[in-house]
Amino acid sequence: MYHPTVCSSCQIDFRPSKNGVELVDYADFGPYKIWEADEWECPGCHTKIVTGFADQPIHVCTLHDGGDDILQGAIKAGRFRAS
Repeated sequence: MYHPTVCSSCQIDFRPSKNGVELVDYADFGPYKIWEADEWECPGCHTKIVTGFADQPIHVCTLHDGGDDILQGAIKAGRFRAS
């Protein structure tokens, strides 16, 4: 049986607010993966959660491709949300 995600404060079902949110995943050495997922929001208290991640990241940086600089620049520019 399926049941939607419920806000623990309001006890109201979360509702989708934005599809295709990009998030940066961090490791011990810094940012290294970009994931696409969906943002959901509680209509009562406006708490937001991110769920429904893609099966694979849309980008994986290695320490050898200069990806860390690329991700840091994108984060500073506000293109991605940091996880």
